[in-house]
Amino acid sequence: MTGRTNPLAIIVVSLMLLAVSGRCFAGNLSGAVVVDTLKKADSPFIVTGNISVPSWHTLTIEPGVVLKFNLGLNFTIDGVLKAVGTQSDSIRFTSNEATPNLGDWNGVLFSSTGGGTLKYVAVEFAGSGVLVAGSAPSVQNSTFRMNSNGIDCMNSATPLLESNLFHDNSNTAIRCTDSSPSVRKNVIRNNVAVSSAILCQASSPLIAENVFRQNGSAAIDCLAGAAPQVWQNTIVQNDFGITIGDSSSPSIENNVISNNSNFGVAINDAAAAPVIKYNDVWANGTGDYFGTPPEVGALSTTNSNGDSSDVFMNISLDPKFADLAHGNVQLQVTSPCVDAGDPSNPAGVLKWGNAPDQGAFEFDGALPVELVSFTFADGLLKWTTASETDNFGFEVERSGAPEGDFMKVG
Repeated sequence: MTGRTNPLAIIVVSLMLLAVSGRCFAGNLSGAVVVDTLKKADSPFIVTGNISVPSWHTLTIEPGVVLKFNLGLNFTIDGVLKAVGTQSDSIRFTSNEATPNLGDWNGVLFSSTGGGTLKYVAVEFAGSGVLVAGSAPSVQNSTFRMNSNGIDCMNSATPLLESNLFHDNSNTAIRCTDSSPSVRKNVIRNNVAVSSAILCQASSPLIAENVFRQNGSAAIDCLAGAAPQVWQNTIVQNDFGITIGDSSSPSIENNVISNNSNFGVAINDAAAAPVIKYNDVWANGTGDYFGTPPEVGALSTTNSNGDSSDVFMNISLDPKFADLAHGNVQLQVTSPCVDAGDPSNPAGVLKWGNAPDQGAFEFDGALPVELVSFTFADGLLKWTTASETDNFGFEVERSGAPEGDFMKVG
């Protein structure tokens, strides 16, 4: 009987092991995270060692969960991560330091086998908030602040980066190296940007419908043969607008590039071959263009609106933003950018006229009104106007701060 094994004991031991590996302990996290769900009821979680999602596993993180990382730690995704918060209850990845600093922890790494979704997630105080190495996760409606790099893409990565906010990152908001992310509808502002807000190195990202505002260096820098599609962006109040070097060949089309401190579009390499057409480049501090072919910016004809343009349909006129001083860069009805884009609509935006507008926002016919009164009581907004009294409706926008960005709420 000494050589026999009790099958009941094996079953009991196996069940005990499964129970332990599948249980989510509140408090500390380290090593492979193989529970199904990190729950808000157990949050916050203190990450005391490097953590990972194995290639065979899917981890879900509930809205409201907070992960606090000790110094120098990684969160590696070899499997699938589903971190989906809500607008009112986001997920947060942050430092565990009492006085946090940029680069306290390393960030979230999606390896070549990793994937998943980050939505309504805040990532802060990391080296690279999210690093995507050869994979294609979706990152939407999230905030990247106080990191060295907001998002790092490399090794042929193709993530979707959409409707995110990047601010106060010290090196770049988004860095692309040998990668082709889709970068759409983001707000990229107030980054210190030792490098640039978006750095493209040997990469071909789609950069469309984004707002770049008040970044400390170039909004977009193209190096090492980069060939991004830079379409339908609003690029204002940065140091430079777009800089191009190292034989890069970006397509720059349907953008508004204005009020930047230095040049709007600057080429610093004779071998660079950008396509620059259907843009409004205006009132940039040291000049609208530098190093571009002589025909670019030379107003010698008119566009479809009858405004003076160069032969590539670039104009140089006040874009007439709704309220640039307070961050509202939507267009007024009288803007020369309305219907001034390329009729072929390369970015595929929803257009209201014969051609898309220039910049990140399509003018949809909404007109500003002169308020006579505005009250809020018991959850009900009431107002009367001195103008537009016979229209079909109103569009309401809000901003959380005097210098904040406006968002449509109704």
